[in-house]
Amino acid sequence: MRTQIELDKPQVHLERNAQGDANWRLRERSPSRRPVRFDSLVIRDGTLTLRDPRLRTDLRLEVATGARGRDDTYAPLLARGTGRYRNGEFRLEGRADSPLQLLQRGGGYRLDVKLSAAATHAHVRGTLPAPIDLGHFQLRTDVSGQDLADLYTLLDFPVPESPPYALSGLLERNDSIIAYRNFSGRIGDTDMAGDLTVDVGRVIPFARGKLVSRHLDLDDLAVLVGAPPATGAGETANAQQRADAAEHARSTRLLPDRSFDLLKLHLLDADITLEAGESIIVNGLQRVRPGAQVTPVIETNAAEQMDHVS
Repeated sequence: MRTQIELDKPQVHLERNAQGDANWRLRERSPSRRPVRFDSLVIRDGTLTLRDPRLRTDLRLEVATGARGRDDTYAPLLARGTGRYRNGEFRLEGRADSPLQLLQRGGGYRLDVKLSAAATHAHVRGTLPAPIDLGHFQLRTDVSGQDLADLYTLLDFPVPESPPYALSGLLERNDSIIAYRNFSGRIGDTDMAGDLTVDVGRVIPFARGKLVSRHLDLDDLAVLVGAPPATGAGETANAQQRADAAEHARSTRLLPDRSFDLLKLHLLDADITLEAGESIIVNGLQRVRPGAQVTPVIETNAAEQMDHVS
């Protein structure tokens, strides 16, 4: 006998209160002596909402089952929705295995999701182990946007400013360690590859990374000291950076007079190395340096820096 579940216009409301208590944490149930096997799940016009006031998050998703593919044990879930995540505009569209897949011992749970938060876009896909443990996973992740600093509102720890970027790598989590491994892509006009890890289990998260660039465009690093990147013909910069560059060009100052966000300095410690390989581009001119390696090192200690500026 086949056992099928059909749900018409189901509504699921997930909410966490200001104290952090979630309504989806149910009491453990004693194991059934006769487990029930479900052969299919059909959802039509479903709605899923998620509210979390501590994260300033309010999302609404439309959920339905899609057509079963050749490689699918069950019909997949399709989801699309909008809302606010950490008080920023958020959009999601994706596909995931049926929840029935989680009942299969030794199986995995596949997902393929595209996310957008304002000007930041991400494509996440891969297979999660079943049962799902969000403290341990590895997913292929492409991310792009106008400024890496925009990730601050999504990750809750600071990321340096940058020109427009596009990166692809493996996003991993193992307990308190979040890693972006074997990534490659471009930041501004500089190719970039490497590994980054962040230990979020510390009182002050600690980032460690090793970055490599074959063709380093030095003006892409100007944002680290508060200056905009070059904005001439063929240069990559976002709209705000082009406006800042025009203002800087009218100024008589040698160095930019932008203030630093001291709060962000107190939120992350870091030890990052960057190796420049085949060539370095200065003022649009390429300097070929066969075999040469330039290794600037970025080290920050939030506590010490706050002492220095107090």
